[in-house]
Amino acid sequence: MFFGGSEIVLMMLIILLLIITAGIYIVAPVSAQYDAYNHILKDHVLEREKSKRVKRVEKLAAFYWPLLIALYLGWSLWTMDWGTTWIVWPVGGVLFAALIGLMELLDKKSS
Repeated sequence: MFFGGSEIVLMMLIILLLIITAGIYIVAPVSAQYDAYNHILKDHVLEREKSKRVKRVEKLAAFYWPLLIALYLGWSLWTMDWGTTWIVWPVGGVLFAALIGLMELLDKKSS
């Protein structure tokens, strides 16, 4: 790019694609094998407990994120201050993590 030749940029793009292809060629089979072993050796008791937790989080997420989107759009369209209302997203993400932690804490106390 610094030497002004578009041929160099094209060659570097080709090399970048070759490096990415080689990486995927190496990582994909190993990752598939690792996932297969994990799937075969999975402990079904832990899987059931985890799936119950995941289902509860999915139910919370199905309610929480559309509500957050509605609040963001309502606030942003009402005030037309799009430069300030973006703060809803980082605060909403941290609040979601805190709600999941609270759900886990309440679940541990009840069991």
